[in-house]
Amino acid sequence: MGLDPQPYTLRELFWLFEGRDRQQWMHTAAINATQSAAAGAKNVRIEKFHPYMQEAKLKNLRQRALELRAKKEKKNGQGNCKD
Repeated sequence: MGLDPQPYTLRELFWLFEGRDRQQWMHTAAINATQSAAAGAKNVRIEKFHPYMQEAKLKNLRQRALELRAKKEKKNGQGNCKD
C-alpha cells in the first residue's frame, strides 16, 4: 500500500487494504458501467459490476428473509420456542 506497516495493528492494516480495494472496485465498476451504457445497455447500475455492493445486497436480502420468516412464525404462533 506504500506505507510502513510497523505502527499499525493487523486489524488496521486489513481496514486500510479493504478501503483501498473498495475504492479501486468503485473506479473499475464506474468504468464498466460507462462502457456498457455507451455500448447501448439500458438502465446500467454500478452495483452490477461492484462485488462489495453485490455482497451488501445479498446480506440485506438474507436479513429481510430472516425477518419475514420470524414474522410468519410469530403470526402462526410458533415463535422461537423449542420443546
